[in-house]
Amino acid sequence: MKGVMRLDIRLYGPFSLASGRSSFSMDLAGEEITVRNFLPLLAARMPSIEKSLTAMECDEALRKYLLIVVNDDICTDAGKILRHGDRIKVLTPVTGG
Repeated sequence: MKGVMRLDIRLYGPFSLASGRSSFSMDLAGEEITVRNFLPLLAARMPSIEKSLTAMECDEALRKYLLIVVNDDICTDAGKILRHGDRIKVLTPVTGG
């Protein structure tokens, strides 16, 4: 029998507005999940931006639209493995000039 893992999610900016909250926990079946497979599950909790988020390839979303921080390390690899207890921050990339 597969275990259950809990991920602690913190949302910032438009993601917080889209979900209606700034933090929550997600319990997922299994012992690990890739960022690529996690993002659609996260998007499903934010109906107002789900369609635009899931319409993009995960790698494109990580380059252009999302900044994912896993346990204080910026994630640029959609194949990164998430495990029980990981802390995930989701925000928009900071740009400027």
